[in-house]
Formats: sequence, C-alpha cells, structure tokens
Amino acid sequence: MDDREREALAARMRRDLEAEYARAEERRSRRQARKDEAAARSEAAARAAEEAAIRGEVTETFWTEKGYVRYVDSRGRERWLPKAEAERRLRRRAAEGESSLNLRPVLVYGALVAGAVVAGVVIGSC
Repeated sequence: MDDREREALAARMRRDLEAEYARAEERRSRRQARKDEAAARSEAAARAAEEAAIRGEVTETFWTEKGYVRYVDSRGRERWLPKAEAERRLRRRAAEGESSLNLRPVLVYGALVAGAVVAGVVIGSC
C-alpha cells in the first residue's frame, strides 16, 4: 500500500470515527436531557405534594379555629360546615339510610308476590 492509499484510508477511518463519536455524543446528550427532565418532574411533584400538605394543614387549622367541622357529602366532596349543620346532615343521612334499608325487603317481596300472581293467572288461563 502506497502513501496516498494509506492517507485516504486513514482519512476515511477518521471520518467514520468522527461520525460514530457524534452519534455517541448525541445519545449521551439525549440521555442526559431525559435525566434532567425526570429530575425536574420529580422535584415539581415533591414541591406540589409539600404545598398540598401545607394547604391542608392551614385549611384545617383555619376552619377549626372558626368552629367548623369537616363534612364529606354524598358525592365525596369535602366541605367545612358549622358543627350544628354537619350534625343535622349526618342525622338526616342516618335516618335516610335506615328507612331505605327497611323499605328494600318490602319491595323485593312485593315484586315476588306480584310475579307469582301474574304467573298464576297465565297458567290458570291456559
């Protein structure tokens, strides 16, 4: 191999190595960017969780000082109500629960009796 061929081969190999190096650097750069983004998201999530905890503490302290109590309505929404109002709603909820529990078996048995009567009339008419 003469000197010109040797130089051409060395130049081609150098170009290939430069391209390989550029690809490796690009991968490293993307990997580092993903790590940085993940760290930023994690930090933001931790900050949001801390803010939510502080907000909850301050809210509870504020409303408790005002004489309110926490009440969760039937849709799962949390509300702060005066103690008398919350007790009234809880009593009403308990009363509604008892009445619906007593009414349910009556409806079930009534439906069964009605179905039996209908079946008897159908069989009797045949």
